[in-house]
Amino acid sequence: MNIEILDVVLTFISIFVVIQTAILSFLLNAIKELRKTDKELLDDIHSTREEYVKKSDLHPALETLFEKLESLDRKLSEKLENRITYEQAKDLIIAATANHNGQQK
Repeated sequence: MNIEILDVVLTFISIFVVIQTAILSFLLNAIKELRKTDKELLDDIHSTREEYVKKSDLHPALETLFEKLESLDRKLSEKLENRITYEQAKDLIIAATANHNGQQK
């Protein structure tokens, strides 16, 4: 009877060791796969980072762009200040027509 109990205990221990070995093998493979995927992602990040413009390189270009926009804004403001209203244009046309009609007589 002692031999039977010992056989059962050894069988359970063997099964337990096989299951633990399978679990450890699965975990090790999963860790290896994660490391491989992490390396691929890091390589992608590093290669992508090279494709973008650095902030320090972009700043001077943005300053130039904003200077141009400010210049356009000043020019538009000047044009708006120099424009005439509809009433002023109408008065000028009437005056020019009257002057033209006066010169023809």
